[in-house]
Amino acid sequence: MRYKKIVALGITIAVAGLSGCNQSTKLENMESISVNTEDKSEYFPGKFFASNTSGYYYWGYTDYMTFYDLNTKKSVLLCNKPDCKHVINNDNTIETDKDCNAYYSSVYQNEKVWTYGDCVFVLQKIDKKGLYLTQISSDSTMRKPVIRLSENTEAIVELIMNNGYAYYSIAANTTEGMAELYKVELKENAKPEKIDSIEGASPIITHLKAYDDNVYYVKFYSDEYNAQDPLSVEMNYQLYMYNEESDETKAVSDKNIDDYAVNVDDNELYYHECGGNVYKANLDDMTSECIYSDENLILSRIAYDGKYIYVDNFQDVILEVDDERKIYVIDNDGNIKKRVIADDDKRKATVEYGDDKYMFLISSKGYYMLDKSNIYSDEGDTCNEWMPIEVTGLTKKE
Repeated sequence: MRYKKIVALGITIAVAGLSGCNQSTKLENMESISVNTEDKSEYFPGKFFASNTSGYYYWGYTDYMTFYDLNTKKSVLLCNKPDCKHVINNDNTIETDKDCNAYYSSVYQNEKVWTYGDCVFVLQKIDKKGLYLTQISSDSTMRKPVIRLSENTEAIVELIMNNGYAYYSIAANTTEGMAELYKVELKENAKPEKIDSIEGASPIITHLKAYDDNVYYVKFYSDEYNAQDPLSVEMNYQLYMYNEESDETKAVSDKNIDDYAVNVDDNELYYHECGGNVYKANLDDMTSECIYSDENLILSRIAYDGKYIYVDNFQDVILEVDDERKIYVIDNDGNIKKRVIADDDKRKATVEYGDDKYMFLISSKGYYMLDKSNIYSDEGDTCNEWMPIEVTGLTKKE
């Protein structure tokens, strides 16, 4: 899905570069990544944002990589060339010098971005070769295709990274076909290995998330396809797990689980059963108990940020509804701590539930962020302090 990127205009500022961001002009050594490197698949499930110690990468404008700096609390085009012009037109499009570091042509799938350790990755389409995982330097001055993921340059890919490997699924391009799950070592020119697949109507392998040595994912198929009324078809979700040490896959549960999250510290699985309730289960024996019930909750997105569980009423995103969208923040006993409100143009937005600092929202009007301290606070039972992310350093065209 493509979004029209419209963000608030920054005042005319001479571009000072990214010197305060500790950005590197070289490609990091992928093979030196520690096996203990934190996986971020839980924090940014949509991959519209990716974080490092300095801030967050995202596509602030179509074809332009942007960086939000945690130190300055400002967002800039990812370009540190002092002589590069960054002009914003009246129609909110960007003009830059031809070789602007932040510019990525249409050969890149410029919606999603990944970070792993000190490495930054995007997807690149190379004609007659395929779809590649491409590494970029953290200041965007260098780019190098490193691993071919698929022969099909238009492949629909969901991807995460864990313990020195990339795990990715490729969905069928037709309503009837096969979806496949692969793993590949984060090493230049490494060869992918298929580890699972599913056939059926509109099959997908989705919700890839990694915890310690386990990679979880959901296999989905439906008995039929109905684009006009997607909730009218029978939806079949199966939660699986791949263990890196044993190199084996297994079904985690026979429940119809449409999304989930894992609390490694307490050995708990939080999940939503399609059309039903939210449950907590012990991962050893899968004994479960209902912790949150809502008769209007048909499809949900579940996330866990190490402190609270996020229950997002996802059918409101795909259906025409007039009500405000509420994301319920609950503890692991199901007590509601906050209701995060997204109203007006934000109702049908994509949400990145975020790390312990910020939560993000991508709407048709632009990008927004919400300070997690407002969620963690004991003050009030609702939270809707969405702040637009303004891109600075742009010269407004007269």
